[in-house]
Amino acid sequence: MIRLLPLALLGLTATASHAREQITFATSAPSSPFSSCPPIRPPPVQRLRDPTAAVTQFWDAAPTYGPVDSWTIHGLWLDFCSSGFPQNCDPTRAYHNISEILEAGGGHETLKFIETYWKDYSGHDSQLWTHEWQKHGTCMKTLEPSCYGSSYQPQEEVVDFFEKTVELFKQLPTYDWLTEAGIVPSRTATYSLAQLQDVAKARFGHEIFWGCQRGWLNEAWYYYQVRGPVQNGQFTPAPATGRSSCPSDNIRWLPKTDPKDPPAPRPTGAPSGKIFIDVLPSSTGGAPNGALISTGKWMRNVTPAGFTSIRDSDGRGFSLQTSKGACAITSAGSFLCQGGQKATTFFADSERNIMYRGKSDFYAVEIPSGPKQVTITTGKSAQKVKLRLSE
Repeated sequence: MIRLLPLALLGLTATASHAREQITFATSAPSSPFSSCPPIRPPPVQRLRDPTAAVTQFWDAAPTYGPVDSWTIHGLWLDFCSSGFPQNCDPTRAYHNISEILEAGGGHETLKFIETYWKDYSGHDSQLWTHEWQKHGTCMKTLEPSCYGSSYQPQEEVVDFFEKTVELFKQLPTYDWLTEAGIVPSRTATYSLAQLQDVAKARFGHEIFWGCQRGWLNEAWYYYQVRGPVQNGQFTPAPATGRSSCPSDNIRWLPKTDPKDPPAPRPTGAPSGKIFIDVLPSSTGGAPNGALISTGKWMRNVTPAGFTSIRDSDGRGFSLQTSKGACAITSAGSFLCQGGQKATTFFADSERNIMYRGKSDFYAVEIPSGPKQVTITTGKSAQKVKLRLSE
């Protein structure tokens, strides 16, 4: 089943002949960049711009599709510079066997990735891949076989299309950007469009198109100005070309949950002032077994370090400081407190366990013994632990 968006969501009038999903490129070979659309005679009233690419994502929560901690791929297409939006441009290349093409063309890793992150909400993933290629990929001029020259291998443009889409998607971790700003999936919390756009401007550099249905957040469209071919051209972040379809307030971002899963912990009010952090390994039945020291590492039989909790202005999130510096989740996923880093925003569930990105589970490779200090991480390891706030 393919989704159709109303033209109103895309900032188009009812007289537009197609939805705003089309793409074209100059007909030059991939090594030749272009700066704008070719001139039109008579001269157009508006100044023409470079093609604008849309890299679009879905959030399917009811029913759930894709990882619970990630958005999924919708597609990649570009706006045509002048009026009209071509689609389904080459029936001779309307391939249906996308999986086989990727495997044969060296795109095994890309296929593995899209099997997880390019999901159709009706469960027919391969049909969505086929639709996106036929509708948009066949209209990209620099993906035409003639642009590859004598070295062209049959269907290699299909591999290029999916690899470029995956490459751009990986640069846009919407879930991480939102949760790190304190915007987390919830059945009760609501957010404003201004909050969402603040995150987009801080991380992407521009406002984007946020899509909602009945006030529920379910789409994110990022735009780029494109110079050069789709395979290796320059994609520069650009403002959205259409108005978001979300209301200004009371936007709900529903969590993805499996009906068999227990309810996810809900954030509660953030602590403020001096606190301590006990470590509760699941292997000991959830009983405290040591605490965090000032570096953020776990030790047993030690006097817990004092942490300073600084509550966010909205009262939901908080950051932590020790005598060593700000506490943060590093790029490697480690919980560390040290100077020269920006503090991470955390939350607390109803049992006062620290939550990060909507989860209260942390990990360690082992339970420390003697004077050993063990690093707490977000990546799964031998010991699952909770970090519980105490006073």
